[in-house]
Amino acid sequence: MLQIFIISQLGCGSRDFKKNAMKKTPKGNHWGDLRARLELAIDKVSTAAKYQPTSDGDKSEFNSDSEESHELSSALLTQLVRKDLAMALRDLIQHGLVEMSQNRSIVPWGCLPSRSADITREMHAWDLLLKYYEMKNGQEYNQSPARKLSQSFHLEIVGGKPITSKQTLLGTINTIISTHTHLKRSEDAHFKAFVCLALNESKLSQWLKLIFRTQTLVDNFYQDWSYVARTGFDDSMKSLDKLSHVKFRLPDDLAVRPFSNIKDAF
Repeated sequence: MLQIFIISQLGCGSRDFKKNAMKKTPKGNHWGDLRARLELAIDKVSTAAKYQPTSDGDKSEFNSDSEESHELSSALLTQLVRKDLAMALRDLIQHGLVEMSQNRSIVPWGCLPSRSADITREMHAWDLLLKYYEMKNGQEYNQSPARKLSQSFHLEIVGGKPITSKQTLLGTINTIISTHTHLKRSEDAHFKAFVCLALNESKLSQWLKLIFRTQTLVDNFYQDWSYVARTGFDDSMKSLDKLSHVKFRLPDDLAVRPFSNIKDAF
């Protein structure tokens, strides 16, 4: 009771001190290297896209033996997207994200101690997408009869209205959850699949804009010194627009394909 009384009278001074101290650290102030790394990755992907083979080309570990294999982007382009672009984008998105407890709840920033704060980890970019999905009632949308009907017949409408960018984003996140989560794939694998699907749809910067324009999401999950809170991710989205003209055909199932092959064998 005494602790509660003191806090009510004096406020949470330790919290303010912690946030002010963080502003003076490299983590709090400098995202320049992360931003430069993303720009370099965008340039590498853009350059590689210019030299994509127009014919079937050689088979690779990224291509299956199906009839649609010739439609896939080259192995080099796929590798650059997954290992360079996706990871650079991940790191920039994660700059200044709050920590999470092991049960995926956000660690409280109050003065009173909490068991959930004992074991924490950094919030992943995929975790942020899941928070957006929850905030926008993604599960309810994807389980609605109208959505299931449009999926069954590959319709571009839901409930008699054209599908919006937000709805395609929620549908994409749901697709990745259904293909990756039950196989316990890593957060990186989930996020790589998201980037690939977003590029295939030419909607990466558009979807990121929807996410980072959700002010409640930014306020709840980013420190005020973070790249997203400071810039709105605007300059990065402008750079990512350079890739909107590229016709990507990236595989989004590389992390789960071995399991599918095992299943097909039986």
